[in-house]
Amino acid sequence: MIEDLTFVLIAINIVVLIVLIMILSTLRQLLELVKPAPQLGVVKGNVTYGDASLIEGVLITMSDKTGATVASVLTGPAGEFELDPMAIGTYELYAHKDLPDGWLEAEATVEVNSPEVIVTDLPLVRVMKCGTNN
Repeated sequence: MIEDLTFVLIAINIVVLIVLIMILSTLRQLLELVKPAPQLGVVKGNVTYGDASLIEGVLITMSDKTGATVASVLTGPAGEFELDPMAIGTYELYAHKDLPDGWLEAEATVEVNSPEVIVTDLPLVRVMKCGTNN
């Protein structure tokens, strides 16, 4: 009788162990399916020229480490810009505006380290076309 009871207890323990292994395996598979959403940071700022006057209509372009453009936007009336949320990483930020006798430009490296707003101001530099004065 005790031998029969021992056998039953061992059998129950084995079944419980198998069920626990199956539960843990299923949980592990579910955790692999549920990946956290990528953390995104917002890059925004202003472009200025000369005496800090704000410039409208400047093309702001953000490129990733491969040089591919990941976002672009034109500055608003007060020279402000805000790019779409970016994944964490290092980006190159370019600003460009054509003028009749040349163009304005700026560039900066931006580190998106966390899901927060990164503010950067871009002071524009004037580049003259060849053969123009001023």
